[in-house]
Amino acid sequence: MTYHNPPLDATEVEARLRAYLDQLVLLAGGPLTVWRVARVVMEGLRLQAGAPAYASMAEPGLSPEAVLEATAQAHGLTLADIRRRQRSRALNAARHHALWELRTRRPDLPLTKLAAWLNRKDHATVIHSLKWFNKAITTGQYATERAHVERALS
Repeated sequence: MTYHNPPLDATEVEARLRAYLDQLVLLAGGPLTVWRVARVVMEGLRLQAGAPAYASMAEPGLSPEAVLEATAQAHGLTLADIRRRQRSRALNAARHHALWELRTRRPDLPLTKLAAWLNRKDHATVIHSLKWFNKAITTGQYATERAHVERALS
């Protein structure tokens, strides 16, 4: 099925765009940057789809240290364990989870900073962790650990 929209003239497009941007300014609650516009638009799409709101929007002052500490405890580890260069399946899973929690709760932090919080090399490491943990979530893994982090941070 295809939908055909009637063509709009430039003044009507501009008026609609201005009205939409005015709504974005009200929703954002502050000066608009491209990043803020993207966040507000994505949050609106997430809410329309029935997904929960980003935790970082509800908890703007949440420190990365608190997220990492809660994630480490959920896996029965310490923060120092997660930051070590040592690798094992359990440590890697905890790191993937920690980076996923950080990205979910603090989307304002760049990937390079997330990598630095865990003494990792660069943003590519974070991207791999996010993909790995999203795949684990879709297979139903780590629900207990995620619930533990949620309780610890709320």
